[in-house]
Amino acid sequence: MSWRKCKLCQAFYDDKAYYARKGLCFKCMSKLEEIYNRVHEYLRTHEITSFNNEAIAREVNAAPKDIEDLFNLGFLERDIKTYSNIKTERQELAEKFRREINIMTRQKKVTTYGGFLYGR
Repeated sequence: MSWRKCKLCQAFYDDKAYYARKGLCFKCMSKLEEIYNRVHEYLRTHEITSFNNEAIAREVNAAPKDIEDLFNLGFLERDIKTYSNIKTERQELAEKFRREINIMTRQKKVTTYGGFLYGR
């Protein structure tokens, strides 16, 4: 068994663990994953024009250093377009789906399973 030193808290941990590929101990990895979920949800649901670690940390109730660690370890990207496009891509897919449903209903080719079995 070999040991590694955590990049964040300097504690030693087994390097065969699943979280070792990021160079973090289990405690730090768990903490960052939990913060990542909150930050990602915040970025996905709010329009943001520029990243500000302090502002994001305040909104998600985390330390600014933890937000910076997420960027440095590659959990998050500093490119705003990455997060703003998530919403627009979803909206485009929803619009495309609505258009296809409208076309299908106008053509009257929509048949339910029951209509197929017992239809006229």
